[in-house]
Amino acid sequence: MRKAEIDKAVYELEQFYITMSSIREINGWSYKVTHDAPESFRELTYRTQNKCIPIASYGSELTIYSKSVYNYYNRFWHDVTHLQLGKGFSFADETTVILEQCRQLAEAGVSINAQRVFWADMYEQAKYYEDNNEFVNNQKQFVYTKLLGVF
Repeated sequence: MRKAEIDKAVYELEQFYITMSSIREINGWSYKVTHDAPESFRELTYRTQNKCIPIASYGSELTIYSKSVYNYYNRFWHDVTHLQLGKGFSFADETTVILEQCRQLAEAGVSINAQRVFWADMYEQAKYYEDNNEFVNNQKQFVYTKLLGVF
């Protein structure tokens, strides 16, 4: 992929995240941004009160998205999917959640390029964590490197 294609796909994902967040809210879900987000599935289920999910305020500065709020929307959709599937935070469970989100992206008619960007952002970062036991520091650079070099 070229940079312009990635940028266009990111914009498409941002718009999709707005839609997914709205659908979740219509279905009674909400989120609150906090500096103290759950670090395990057990903690996520315990701290999700009245379908209000605590979302990390940190780690949204160096993402592919134009504003932190789009990363929050993605995390919101991702964590609702965790809870709906009853899947934890292991790499296998993260992969299951990400694959379900990919299914929803495809079902909604999101472009292949946007799906590739989503995969690089979500799966490739989860794989990095699995392999290195640490989060990616500069998510934007990581994702762009994956996409410019792989696809």
